[in-house]
Amino acid sequence: MTNPVFVAEVLSPSTEGMDRGAKLREYRGTPSLRQYVMISQDEPWVEMHTRDETGLWRISDVTGLDGICEFTGIDCVVPMAALYEGALDV
Repeated sequence: MTNPVFVAEVLSPSTEGMDRGAKLREYRGTPSLRQYVMISQDEPWVEMHTRDETGLWRISDVTGLDGICEFTGIDCVVPMAALYEGALDV
């Protein structure tokens, strides 16, 4: 991938350590990247690492199916219920 602005990873037990470790460091070191998102496959939870206008990284999360994800890296808003539709046994 050349000059990504947004990356989303669906976490799994076998890859979560790498997604939160080496991949996170690599992505945050990518100058073009504006947002790195990790999505839980087990529960309605999204963790967002967003680069602000000064270049600092901010971490926020959204939990529960009533939440709203603001993917500022791609100027997109997605309700958690839509993001998890058909994915959870709730």
